[in-house]
Amino acid sequence: MDMFERGNELFRKGDERGAAAAYQAAVDSGHQYATAEAGIKLGIMRRRAGEYPQAVIAYRAAMGTGHPEKAPVAAFLLAGVLSDTGSYREAVDTYEYVIGSGHSMVPSALLCMAEVLRYDLNDLAKAAKTYRRAIDTGDPASAPPAMVELASLLRTNGPEAAIALYERAIASGHVEAVPLARRALREMRGEPDGTPSTRPAAGDVDCLLVLDGDGEVHGLWFEDPAIGDACAADRGRVQDILMANGLTSLMRAGYTAAADHDTGGYRITFQR
Repeated sequence: MDMFERGNELFRKGDERGAAAAYQAAVDSGHQYATAEAGIKLGIMRRRAGEYPQAVIAYRAAMGTGHPEKAPVAAFLLAGVLSDTGSYREAVDTYEYVIGSGHSMVPSALLCMAEVLRYDLNDLAKAAKTYRRAIDTGDPASAPPAMVELASLLRTNGPEAAIALYERAIASGHVEAVPLARRALREMRGEPDGTPSTRPAAGDVDCLLVLDGDGEVHGLWFEDPAIGDACAADRGRVQDILMANGLTSLMRAGYTAAADHDTGGYRITFQR
């Protein structure tokens, strides 16, 4: 058994320390595929543990292999860590590497790079161009959120273009872009708030998604407080629910959790 597979086996058994050591041995092996795969796995583990410098090292090792499939994935993950730790210019350069690779993650890299340019570097002109590039990919996961973000930049000086983008986002059916676009159009048109609602969560029979009047998910609700409390204590389960329902923008969001005294259930509320 090679060290990469050994790391996988130890990880499945819950021995994260042993898995990390095995993945590191695989990274040090110099084998292109093993180094790339193990570097990504090790980077994910280090980032989850809050060990950002070690995550950067692991992702760089994987990226440095030049593996046509795995190196761009490692670069995308590395850019996320660099952004989280304030290395914004380097994050943009790393996203550019992903974009230049022609990998299937190009649309996601464009969207993430645009967000760094806009929110962290305040380069609104370049952010707008990058959102347009993301839209032009036609990617069903990344193009609609890019439409919403670009529209928000155009609302003051280009309201007609903004409205057209919001309408395209709504037509896309994207689970997160649609409610944002609806809210923005309602605000631009001076229309009243909608009515909050709930709907069953995919992948978890105990959970309901809590939606605002525009259909944006802002919480989870459980009829049984004990089940809700157990879910709140297990971030992995919360993330599984979010993933199953296409709510990827909430994956890194914090949340509060408490008994819902008005309904007798239990509510998890996300902090956007």
